[in-house]
Amino acid sequence: AKQQAIERLGRGITTTVYLRFRERFWPEKMAFLFHSMSSQCFWPGRSQNVLTAYFGGATANAELLSLNDEAMTTEIVRQLSIIFSRSAAELQALLASSEVHRWDTDPFAKMAYSYCPVGTAPLRSELGAPCGALFFAGEATHPTKASFAHGALEEGERAADEVLEFLRGKLQA
Repeated sequence: AKQQAIERLGRGITTTVYLRFRERFWPEKMAFLFHSMSSQCFWPGRSQNVLTAYFGGATANAELLSLNDEAMTTEIVRQLSIIFSRSAAELQALLASSEVHRWDTDPFAKMAYSYCPVGTAPLRSELGAPCGALFFAGEATHPTKASFAHGALEEGERAADEVLEFLRGKLQA
């Protein structure tokens, strides 16, 4: 049943690109910037002069995922140049560094988020069920808050409680 849950639940693919610039050129109070190009969304990073780009879905992935990290960053900076009416060369010169995180190739994640194709919602509980001394947690195991960080947090707490209960049973035996 667990293998069926793993195989049947959907896997969303998104990519996060962190762009560190030598100076900020976007509005100081910008929270999120959604747009229609393939990089889809930007928000300021926690560090000074960092913009985070985030994209996913068939169209964006088809345009960007085939690019190597350098070419992807160049394309995203080109899109920023259109949004902010600055030359791509100017923004490229302001770019100090970048980091691309491809969630689909992350060795520990292999995806960005889960989703339920029709008829698979009950599989989340099966995915989260322990197998002997092996415990499972993550957003994909939450029955109502899947695909969200708070769902992952709550499932981590649930699995930790299961581990404690398992260990108590071992100590009492």
